[in-house]
Amino acid sequence: MKKKVLILTLGALCASQLWNSDNASAIVTGEKNPYTSKALLEMGQKNKNISLDQYKDSLESVMNFGAVDGDYGYDQPEYKEAIDTYQKKIFAEIDAINKFLAEEKKIERYNKKSLSIPINILGLTQQRYSAIYQGIKESQNELKYKIENIEERHSDLKKFDWEREREVRDELNELENKILMLGQAFPKKTEARLDLYNKLDMIVGFSEEEREKRHPKNERLLKERIEDLETIIDEFFDEINENRPTDIPALSDNEENNKVRAKKLREDTKEAKKIYIKKK
Repeated sequence: MKKKVLILTLGALCASQLWNSDNASAIVTGEKNPYTSKALLEMGQKNKNISLDQYKDSLESVMNFGAVDGDYGYDQPEYKEAIDTYQKKIFAEIDAINKFLAEEKKIERYNKKSLSIPINILGLTQQRYSAIYQGIKESQNELKYKIENIEERHSDLKKFDWEREREVRDELNELENKILMLGQAFPKKTEARLDLYNKLDMIVGFSEEEREKRHPKNERLLKERIEDLETIIDEFFDEINENRPTDIPALSDNEENNKVRAKKLREDTKEAKKIYIKKK
């Protein structure tokens, strides 16, 4: 079973978790960020009709909306350069936010002490907010453009169209039901069954939301998913010290049919063992 490489993006790590950090990009990557936000060049004034929390909520929303998620296949090597650049540019915007939020705290302290606020301490002004927002959108659009080019060059990374998507869901559903039939056919193999079900959940997801998120979106991910599912079938038969038969029926919603299929599967498994022994 292949392990996913974690892409640490704002989909995996909420933007607000990095706010108020001295250097968000350094915390995540361990390196100095070559990019800086254009907002650092802005001054401007506060918009009295918009609160600081509203600015923060707006920026967090736009970041999370365009977040890249490894489960969609963006952990593939072809995307690495594009994803790395995107991350660094987004972290540059977060670093700018942190600087302005630090100024906001200074402003608050000055106000509490009834002191004059230095002219170089402005906090998150409307102009700075707009520059950050625009920087985030530009980085997202740039990434989208790069991803489209990558998928044009690598057809197995191209997203499924509607018709192919439907075929894939049917194909995977049948394969998953074959795995579930193993548990039905060998109820006394308690430990092996539990191990099988755990592996299945780890591959496809535990909740409906997680299953949908992990669903393969292109041919490469589909191939990996099928390989993973076929592997746990092989491992199940190894674990119960049996040989895998040629055909494994799928579990259906008809209980009587399932009993017949389960019996046939046990018989075919015994036959597969006999054939293996004869060949030896």
